[in-house]
Amino acid sequence: MQRTILSITADPIDTEELISVLDSVGLGSFRIISAASMEEAEPHFYEQEIYLVIADERVPQALEVLKEMKQDEMFAHVPVLLLIEKRTKERIQAAFRMGFDTCVALQEVSALLAHQAIPLIRNHLNNDDTMEKISVLQEKAIQDFILLDLIKDYIPRTIWNVAKEYAHEQRIEIPEEERILTIVFGDIKDFTPRTQRMEPKNVIRYLNSAFDVVARLVYAHDGDIDKYIGDAFLAVFNDPEQAVASMLRIQKEFEKLNGERSSRGEDTIVFRVGIHTGPVIRGNVGGNQRFDNTLIGDTVNTAARLEAIAPPGGILISEATRKELGLELPEACGRTENLKGRVGDEKVWEIYEYLKVSSLAHEPAAL
Repeated sequence: MQRTILSITADPIDTEELISVLDSVGLGSFRIISAASMEEAEPHFYEQEIYLVIADERVPQALEVLKEMKQDEMFAHVPVLLLIEKRTKERIQAAFRMGFDTCVALQEVSALLAHQAIPLIRNHLNNDDTMEKISVLQEKAIQDFILLDLIKDYIPRTIWNVAKEYAHEQRIEIPEEERILTIVFGDIKDFTPRTQRMEPKNVIRYLNSAFDVVARLVYAHDGDIDKYIGDAFLAVFNDPEQAVASMLRIQKEFEKLNGERSSRGEDTIVFRVGIHTGPVIRGNVGGNQRFDNTLIGDTVNTAARLEAIAPPGGILISEATRKELGLELPEACGRTENLKGRVGDEKVWEIYEYLKVSSLAHEPAAL
């Protein structure tokens, strides 16, 4: 749209010099639209891109209408140069109070109009440029916000929270960290034979119906889903009691859901769960272009081994986790196992049947 100067004057004024001067100082090409009344002028505010209004105070309703327009957000940025009959201190102050940008006496139009118009138009052009840059930045910020919101659901919350903290501190790498954590592995019994006959979209639906329950109850107990691995999940807890409580509630909920699924002719979902507590390192693994901040250590491997030998629908914990819990269990719950990849026998405990009626398996009042 062509840049326009709107002239609202009782008598015609010579604007040729103004057009020429604006072009000569590098402000570009403008056209003048002249109007003899406010009724004639008003439509142009909505139809043209107005960069300057030259208004004669002698035009009926000009002051009132333009004052109102300058108070409107839509037109407040449009500069108004007021032509006044006589240059007096009082008249100029009154014009500024009404929101107009500058004044030129009628007898000074030929000498001063262009010089007074140049800074007003230059400022308007600069504002346009600034607003365009702000608009681009706002659009990019919205896109970045959506991107971050999207990415957030695809990485562990632990990493997200640490990354946010480090970004705030302008650090560009998450360092390695060694901690004592409780690691939980769970996978679905007979997943492969159950899903071989399913269409891929139904396999995804089946997995999501399982992991919706897992994620909800892991996060309800202040845990974090570190990753999903096919039909398995790896969850992390700072507190072993919360880890056990979470898994007890998950197994109880699937007992109930499986009854409903069976009555609808749907495949049941039965998890094996293994839990172990011990030292792990959270570190960066990968190349320069792609890192995975992951959990490394024998504790992770042990939890995976426990899950592999856990009974379907059960929970198998290590002796280390039992000790951390301070939990006394009947000997009938325990047994020794030679876990794959480890030297010597390990004491392990199957706890679900014993603890599923305990307070740990019930929803806390705060949840």
